[in-house]
Amino acid sequence: MITLYAFHAGFGMPSGSPFVVKTMIHLAMAHRPCQIEIAHDLSAAPKGKLPYISDDGDIIADSELIRKHLEKKYSVDFDPGLSPGDKADAIAYTRLVEDHLYWCAMYDHWQIDENWAVIKPLVFQSLPPDQRDAIAEPIREQVIRDMHGQGQGRHSADENLAFAKRDLEALATRLGDRPFWFGERLTSADAAIAPQIQTIAGDPLSGPLNEALFAHPNLVAHAKRVLETALPGEMAGQAA
Repeated sequence: MITLYAFHAGFGMPSGSPFVVKTMIHLAMAHRPCQIEIAHDLSAAPKGKLPYISDDGDIIADSELIRKHLEKKYSVDFDPGLSPGDKADAIAYTRLVEDHLYWCAMYDHWQIDENWAVIKPLVFQSLPPDQRDAIAEPIREQVIRDMHGQGQGRHSADENLAFAKRDLEALATRLGDRPFWFGERLTSADAAIAPQIQTIAGDPLSGPLNEALFAHPNLVAHAKRVLETALPGEMAGQAA
């Protein structure tokens, strides 16, 4: 049995981390049942982040490396029938959401003070309120330093929003009216893109980033469709 180490539920998903949810979808697509362990201490994580899995003693960290492990060990094809061009397209859009749009959402959630006041209780809901600030605020400081090093944190809020709007417009245009990214069946692109979109759609904020996303209802519907198709039991629990 595979053990998946994950953050607790959040943003209308069975984990508040889009990368953990991506791995959940990959495991479901690979028909590999798993045991979920909520990780409260990231010091045990091999790379200091989630997700990571334990598979018969093999410890694999990072959602993309977990995907490669599943492909190799269990002979899984997450992109059946896709052309080389489609596979290249999948990689490109995965990088767009994970290496750019993700940071736009992190900026919105963590760097803008009034948004952070709303997001903090959601992200750190498992902590007693009297301990929350002592743990959450140093983590926030580190995230802000990371965003500055990555580059997104160097922009103004308006510039960050403009970047996110262009990402969302590109995604919505590419998706069109398809049920999934490449047509009628789930692929690796859906597993990567849907959780990143749901992180914005499922947050409790009603600010400009949410408005920018909900201007593209096909993206919101796609995220919901992917999650409910790949993780029906887990998503039913989120709706309960």
